[in-house]
Amino acid sequence: MKLRKLDLSTTRFAVEPAGSAPLRHTAHHVAEVFMAFLPGIELNRSSKIAIGFGPRGDDEILDGTLGATSRYIEDFDFARFDALDAHCKDEALLEALTDVLLSLPGADTVREHIEAARVQTLESGFTSRALVKKLSQRSAAHAVRVYRVLGRTCGETWYCEIIDRSNGSRVEVPMGDTPGYLDRRELFASSRLDGEAFTVFSRFKRESFRHPLG
Repeated sequence: MKLRKLDLSTTRFAVEPAGSAPLRHTAHHVAEVFMAFLPGIELNRSSKIAIGFGPRGDDEILDGTLGATSRYIEDFDFARFDALDAHCKDEALLEALTDVLLSLPGADTVREHIEAARVQTLESGFTSRALVKKLSQRSAAHAVRVYRVLGRTCGETWYCEIIDRSNGSRVEVPMGDTPGYLDRRELFASSRLDGEAFTVFSRFKRESFRHPLG
């Protein structure tokens, strides 16, 4: 079973400083950029690993159960974290998630991949801009390229670049609100390009985005 999802969030009992950005928002791009660099590894029989920041309380610790693993950083110092500048917050979260992954059963066999993804995340400046090939389309009249962008400022944002093949003109169209802090890959799972519009569908085949072609 390949690791596909890494979730960083506070526990039910965590107390974040008043006025601070939610840790889930601060952490989203860090986890997703790291996962963008991590190859398909098998770790603790899990497709999803959740890291909870703050006291665990009576929450269950999952250890590969039904494809999920959970770990907790119960002594996380939210006040100290909130006092850091943005880049240092990114680095602190990257160090925390890396430490957790390397502590899991079987991590020694994939340590090289985890360490390489950590270095690449640092070198990227915690940003990623990836062409989503399965959503990009081409017709006689238009070409459409879809991009997923991750970063501190935008969190996660998607846009499509629509190219008029008759004259080469290009327009970038946002595919949702920015900043965003949700993984939208299930929301944007397939697409269709016809003479009227470029349309994107969710995993459940529901229309999730549509841009008319004038």
